[in-house]
Amino acid sequence: MFESYDEAQNRIPSQKQKIVQLLRDAGAEGITNAELAKICLQYNSRLSELSKEGYVIETIHVKDGLYKYVLHKVPGNIVYHSDALTDVLIAAYSESTNGWIMVERIPVIMAEHFSRMVRKPGYYQQQQFQGFQ
Repeated sequence: MFESYDEAQNRIPSQKQKIVQLLRDAGAEGITNAELAKICLQYNSRLSELSKEGYVIETIHVKDGLYKYVLHKVPGNIVYHSDALTDVLIAAYSESTNGWIMVERIPVIMAEHFSRMVRKPGYYQQQQFQGFQ
């Protein structure tokens, strides 16, 4: 009998769940980026997501591209943070006079809130491809 997609999702641990379990098992010894790459190649993205959810993970440079990650704190309640564009710019917009933000102020506002905007992965490839059409 085939199981549904939802049943499979509940049964199969996600990459984040695997990373958290590996970090917990390692304790103060930590795990290396080489070990994380066995779970997923974009482990930095998963670690970033975990940090946004409230996990405290220390990054220690070992040598020549080898890093060790140590889990220091697991959140009691997982906290989801919205993105900088939503938080920072909308807050600045609501505080501005007459509801306007000068374009020149956007980089200053972002810097004041330790935020930055980046393009989605694949943006530059898409731009190059469009040039060939």
